[in-house]
Amino acid sequence: GNVTSIIVLRNPWTRAVSGYRQKLSSERTQGGKLLAISRRITNTVRQDTDLYSDEQCTFEEFVKYSVQIGGIKDKHFKPQIKYLMANIMRYDKIIPLEYANIMADDIFQEMGKNITFLRAYDQTTDPRQQNSTVKAKKWLEELSEKDPELVEAFYKIYREDFELLNYSNFSHPNFPLPLL
Repeated sequence: GNVTSIIVLRNPWTRAVSGYRQKLSSERTQGGKLLAISRRITNTVRQDTDLYSDEQCTFEEFVKYSVQIGGIKDKHFKPQIKYLMANIMRYDKIIPLEYANIMADDIFQEMGKNITFLRAYDQTTDPRQQNSTVKAKKWLEELSEKDPELVEAFYKIYREDFELLNYSNFSHPNFPLPLL
């Protein structure tokens, strides 16, 4: 039979913030699933401390550590283009996560399938208002004012992800949507 290959990509900024919040942060809602990585980051970045810290890393420390080592290799933080091999595999459809709810229904209908795409856990349907987007915009604007070179170095790790779907930067009014 016919096979249709589909991948869903996410704006790298919101993906990084969401991954940090879910896996490394101390947020009560979802954080701390990768405590060992979070503590490694804390102890590597906070070189001025003599004691081993069991504190979870801040977002800024996560960014610094990522830049220091050229990107975290864990699947939650690795550039999507490498994880999904989007630069060498042929996919029939590449869908921006921000439009997945809308586009997936059309794609499945086009394929003759009666499938409903899983909906986002964030009940805000406008991706520009979702929690990780709002936090990404705030945190990256603050970090950009404090250390623009760090933000640029972090961007370079995910540059190919941004280019694949022409994703907007956090300073753009339609962040995190792709620029059409």
